[in-house]
Amino acid sequence: PTATPRPAMARSGIGLSRADWERAHGKAEQNIGGFLTYQRGRYVVAFLDGKVRHVERFWGGRGVPMSVARSESKALLPTDTVMRGRSSLSPDYVTEVYMSAYARKRFSAEQAEMWFDSRPGSLQVLYHLSHGRVVSVIVDAGTIP
Repeated sequence: PTATPRPAMARSGIGLSRADWERAHGKAEQNIGGFLTYQRGRYVVAFLDGKVRHVERFWGGRGVPMSVARSESKALLPTDTVMRGRSSLSPDYVTEVYMSAYARKRFSAEQAEMWFDSRPGSLQVLYHLSHGRVVSVIVDAGTIP
């Protein structure tokens, strides 16, 4: 028998409804300029029309190895995500660009401003490193301004 392909979906981040996000991460603790904090500041999230559009993940102390940060960031991306590029902005910042048909469909054409100069469905992941370890990562639908 042939396996039936599963439809693309949000894993635990971009495109997820606020209700589903909060079921997994608890209620928001603070609202700072439209960005909501969760789990004692471990996550900072922005929603657009009730869907996760932006997630920042912070690690305390000395940070984590890139392999751990990359694994956690991928869990925040839709399941149909395909990498389109990677670059180092400086020794302390690495960015990855992805495409997702799910993200393109999840955020309507009326929300085109979020894509800025990028194509609808583009996703960016920005790793911030300190002494070779990742201290935070931003996962964003569209272009990180």
